[in-house]
Amino acid sequence: MRSTLLLWGASFMTWMTLVVVAFWTPPLLQKAGMSARAAASVLAFNNAGGVVGTVLIGVILGWIRPHSVLITAFLVSAVLIAAMGMTIGYFPGLAIAAVFAGFFSSAAGGGLIAVAAGAYPADARATGVGWALGLGRLGSILGPLGAGFLVAQAWQVPRIYLAMACPALLAAGLVTLLARELASRPIRTT
Repeated sequence: MRSTLLLWGASFMTWMTLVVVAFWTPPLLQKAGMSARAAASVLAFNNAGGVVGTVLIGVILGWIRPHSVLITAFLVSAVLIAAMGMTIGYFPGLAIAAVFAGFFSSAAGGGLIAVAAGAYPADARATGVGWALGLGRLGSILGPLGAGFLVAQAWQVPRIYLAMACPALLAAGLVTLLARELASRPIRTT
């Protein structure tokens, strides 16, 4: 039960991170003075990085312990999401931060699905992963609402990006606890 709650929390934070960055990047960058075209370009860079990250995570998970990869991906994505807010005045830096933030956050999202599948026995796998993804989608609802609240409170854009990085940090912590929980389970042979 504890591993399920940790997985649900990590899924919630993952979807919050992915959707809030995608949803709020164009308006936040425009609020900071960028043109709509430049803001859309940054989002395109983020999404392009996400495509590559999602594809490569499958290969990487075959070579390295999945939990280690996920924890690293979440931590790096948090740093890069925060960097997006810090580099707004310098487009090349912002574009690079956006590409790699998309790469690592999407890789973490894809990798979490693989970890979720391994957390359940075969007869409960589809249900367990389905619930994790379903509850994760709640994060995709609450994240944009939270960012909207920060905008309404007149937070500066760099501070909002710092706040947007926090769910990825929390996901890294939850995956760390999940890895410990799963490692303490007896090995099942069926």
